Amino acid sequence: MFAPYLLITLASVLLVIQASATCSNWSTRYQTNLEGVCVCNATQCDTVSNNYTSLATGQVGVYTTSKAGDRFAYKVVNVDSTAVSSPTYSIDVSTQYQTMIGFGGAFTDAAAINVYKLSSTLQQMVLDQYFSETGLQYTLGRVPIGSTDFSTSIYSYNDVVDDFEMEHFSIDVDKSSSSHKIDLIQRALKTTSRDIKLFASSWAPPAWMTTENTTINCALKGNPGEEYWEALALYYSKFFDAYSAEGIDFWAMTVQNEPSSSILQTSAWQSLRLTAAEERDFVKLDLGPRMATDHP
Repeated sequence: MFAPYLLITLASVLLVIQASATCSNWSTRYQTNLEGVCVCNATQCDTVSNNYTSLATGQVGVYTTSKAGDRFAYKVVNVDSTAVSSPTYSIDVSTQYQTMIGFGGAFTDAAAINVYKLSSTLQQMVLDQYFSETGLQYTLGRVPIGSTDFSTSIYSYNDVVDDFEMEHFSIDVDKSSSSHKIDLIQRALKTTSRDIKLFASSWAPPAWMTTENTTINCALKGNPGEEYWEALALYYSKFFDAYSAEGIDFWAMTVQNEPSSSILQTSAWQSLRLTAAEERDFVKLDLGPRMATDHP
């Protein structure tokens, strides 16, 4: 076993090496300073394994990808449990801070579009590599509310001007063959055996809600507690309702993606300017009460 509270640098004894196969699809298209890369295809797509689940006490599993040709090559090493007088690192485990809840990525339009350009076999291989037990086992997913700078066009879920009741709200764009975003999320949820925590973020509201009538570097009309802010809270609530109808439920949401970035610098993409005080009042007067009522 490891010495208490010590992480020490020691010589290790190699037990097992699982080498990756010779690359069948070598390409020099990417990062020429690496002198090429091995491109994943339907016949060869290296990934991490779950061999680490069989590690015994005192063993460490190591995955290596290298310029020399290793691609997730796996090896097991024994670690000497003898403490040294001058450890490289000393870890105090008696004091604990935040808990790491997981790792993940974003389900953007760009992600879905690129995945669905692949063959059906490669599509599933990508999902397996990110979400399955033999992959990275992602447990967090960020889902944009509407379009972002990772979209091929600017859109919202309700472009009908002054539709404060959101009678024309629709997420059909996320179900379309040009996006596949909802389908990608559904497949990811089916691929994993773990609980994925999804959280939503909006880059910008519908243009008609903004003072500039645009989603680029914009500000919301009026003030928190007034009709446009109430409508935005309802807009978000409708998003969760619509996704739930597709079998996709959310763990959390952020009030706004990068709320102050457009205040500090001019953005050339979808972005809503919000001060800390505006966020506070929006949550207090509009978003909080709406979510408490619609999604308790």
